[in-house]
Amino acid sequence: TPGTNAMTTTNGQMPMEHHMQIPDMPQQQQTGAVGSTPLDQQATSMISNEQQKPGTLEEQPNDESTRAQIFPLETMNNFKDNWDPWERTDVPVFFHIPKAGGSTVKDVIGTCHRFVMATEMGITDGHANETEIAIIYPGGGPEGQDRSPFVNVDTTTPNGIIRAKE
Repeated sequence: TPGTNAMTTTNGQMPMEHHMQIPDMPQQQQTGAVGSTPLDQQATSMISNEQQKPGTLEEQPNDESTRAQIFPLETMNNFKDNWDPWERTDVPVFFHIPKAGGSTVKDVIGTCHRFVMATEMGITDGHANETEIAIIYPGGGPEGQDRSPFVNVDTTTPNGIIRAKE
């Protein structure tokens, strides 16, 4: 009836203005409307805060000395930039990022281009116990198909890297 604090209407449903208040949460986040849930509000807040942060890519200086301060890579200072001219003494390095097509790239490099690779495949088929470092052709693949060449070291472990260096 009008003027009372009844929690239900004449049809037995709870009116919107009498929804239970959740502590520490503004009323606008409790309505259940699309885009107004606490998660939606938090995501919108994060996006707008991210857009307002200084130092986005557009605002960052583009000179090399500033980039070196932002991303210090002293341990990789012996690597060459892709845009530098190729020299006969250059050694290509491929960083395999899992689930990013790296296995396909390795297959093409070995099977199609016949480049010798140094990966964990080099110690398969018992080659881990060999004392002399050599190029090997691990098993696998269809009969009669050329197999990819590998060096018999495991570059995925510190001991394998030490062995390859020696």
